Amino acid sequence: MTRRAGGGFWLGACLLVLGGCASASAFEVAEPLERGDLLYSFTGSPFCKAIVFFADSDPCHTGVFVGNGMVVEATLGYGEAVRWVPLAEFEARGPAGFRGSRTTRTGPTAAQRDQIVAYVATKAARFTTYDFLHNNQKGGYGGLCFDGNPWCWDGFDYFNEFDCVGLAERAYEVAGLDPSAGLVENPLLTPREQFESPGVTQPWTRLFNNISLSDTAGPDRWKYYVVEVPPGLASLNVSLSVSAGPVGLYLRRGTFPTGAAYDCRSVQGAAAEQCTISAPAAGTWGVGLHGSGGGNGTYSILAVFAP
Repeated sequence: MTRRAGGGFWLGACLLVLGGCASASAFEVAEPLERGDLLYSFTGSPFCKAIVFFADSDPCHTGVFVGNGMVVEATLGYGEAVRWVPLAEFEARGPAGFRGSRTTRTGPTAAQRDQIVAYVATKAARFTTYDFLHNNQKGGYGGLCFDGNPWCWDGFDYFNEFDCVGLAERAYEVAGLDPSAGLVENPLLTPREQFESPGVTQPWTRLFNNISLSDTAGPDRWKYYVVEVPPGLASLNVSLSVSAGPVGLYLRRGTFPTGAAYDCRSVQGAAAEQCTISAPAAGTWGVGLHGSGGGNGTYSILAVFAP
């Protein structure tokens, strides 16, 4: 979605922001993270609480994962408003404040991910200011910068003022992507709007019939898979062999399951978990694996179509 630059006063900072004052349990944190993914958090700070109360935006903060355990974010500040922070620090802010990750529904190519990372890294390396009034979320001018000033050109544009969600949105747009695609035009964009946009999705992997995949699920983290079910099947069976765990198995038609919303689940804490759907509806089924132990859960997953 293309938004105009202006936004109006947004009451404070992005550093402080899905679901009003929803608790952290409403958020499903998924893996894996890839370079260029959008990250979201609720920091628990006074500004964040104000954003949640007045703008109904939890999460209240957005960053971009750039790989090697680092995130680039726009925060309150003058000179170094766009900065690098460790992923561990980003995830640890606030009480259970990490809300998860998103990327565009049409996943970025490797080249687009490189461009997203290059854009935010370039901004983090120069003089930047924070857009307190959120009038120029996706790019404004601070200090002596202005459009056409050769001293402010960084190879991408002249912008050196952002708020957190605007920086992330601008980086994706430079790469030819639109995280907020499908949203109704508004004067400004909040982290919650971007997080819930129909243009983004959790990270996921496609499952094919009778082809096993192996991976790990971190503690209290989700791994998502997608199965495309053909018409006329007698049953869909998804099985899990757990070598270290426990890992719970969830299945849901048309979207990703959560701990509270699913069509089938198997959470016995056993070495084998299984979900079988008789005469499944054709189309997309979401599979979710939830690591619920104190360490990483190791597993193999298999989807089998019975004609």
